[in-house]
Amino acid sequence: MLLRVSAVLCAMTTPALAQGNFTAHPNGVQFLQAMVANDVQTYVRGGKSLLQYPTLPRITISASAPQLWQDYNANELSAENKYAGKGIEISGIVYTVARDPLGVPYVEYASAIAMMGNVRARLADDTVGEASTYKPGQNLVLDCTNVEKGFLSPELTRCRSSSALQTAELQTADDTVSKFMRGETLQNETPKLRKSLFVTYWIGSTLPPGCALNPGDEDCLSKFKATGSQLKNNRQFEAAYTAAADALHLPAWKSAHDAK
Repeated sequence: MLLRVSAVLCAMTTPALAQGNFTAHPNGVQFLQAMVANDVQTYVRGGKSLLQYPTLPRITISASAPQLWQDYNANELSAENKYAGKGIEISGIVYTVARDPLGVPYVEYASAIAMMGNVRARLADDTVGEASTYKPGQNLVLDCTNVEKGFLSPELTRCRSSSALQTAELQTADDTVSKFMRGETLQNETPKLRKSLFVTYWIGSTLPPGCALNPGDEDCLSKFKATGSQLKNNRQFEAAYTAAADALHLPAWKSAHDAK
């Protein structure tokens, strides 16, 4: 996993550390949280992630609201091929903030000719509070889960501000690690991946506590790689894996090398 997680991880909660006869090391849990948070960020930004996080948008394209409107009005079929079903980063000038007849809050971007059929961005629940501060004329960027063709214009769904999305990313990483530490199956999980998550947790437990909050530190990264390269025939690692196998539902352990 890439190492791009900042000290905001200190706000994440630590899951229960005891499962049956297995007691997790808090440093290892925090380090795993940092690694999973990075994987979540990779997923959201359209990169190749280890796990899938379907509750979050997967941003693979960006556009200004006027460009989106122009594309749909020029050739709707071409625009559908380009945008439909994709997570999108949308930018533009706020025209108004309101609720539709069903009570769903949205931001309308100044985008259409004569402002008829402007692009609408329907807001996710965790952005509604912040949206009360949005003003007409404000430049606004939102990350949205999907693009749909509305009655008069393109409509974007489950749109979040950058701050709301960051909070959702951290909560998703927190929830993912908590599920792993409870022995639950994760989205898109494989036996090899489950082993890798445990390896990351275990190496993290051997590193200085500060590495969990700054895993990209050169010294931490060097120690992580060095420990990972020496897992084969590491009796301490083998014992830890065996002790945690039942509680975390780990695949059968063959050798430390296989678990890498």
